[in-house]
Amino acid sequence: MKRLERILDKMNDLLIMNSEAEKIYFELVDNTVEDNLKTTFRESGFERNEFGRDLKLEILNLNGQPRYSEKAKSDLYKYWMNLRNFLLFEDEKNLLHEVFNLKAISVKKYNELLSEISLPLSTCKLLIRQRDAIEDGMVMLKRQQEAYVA
Repeated sequence: MKRLERILDKMNDLLIMNSEAEKIYFELVDNTVEDNLKTTFRESGFERNEFGRDLKLEILNLNGQPRYSEKAKSDLYKYWMNLRNFLLFEDEKNLLHEVFNLKAISVKKYNELLSEISLPLSTCKLLIRQRDAIEDGMVMLKRQQEAYVA
């Protein structure tokens, strides 16, 4: 039973993290001038919203209780402060770098949960799908960063 509780705790951490990331992306949409960045951030925000809904359903399927708290906020808060500074100075290259770092933290959290022993198959498939989507977004961000360097 403790193993399942640990898995559910980590899933709730991912739920919180995705909720916070969604808020950050939508704030970026509201505060970004460039249309291509707005599109990227809007898509990422919707993606994180979908991830949160799917995680919530999976937590319920495992007889857990979805929790939304401010615990993960501290993990992402420093990135949000950096992102705001880059927005103020219209520094798209460094803004993209910080968004990349935000995604990297997310991948790390997903990998931590995926390393749990005896993870239910449905949970494992969901986490892999979401983690891979975030990694795909990282590749796209790298391409956008390179466009700002060129």
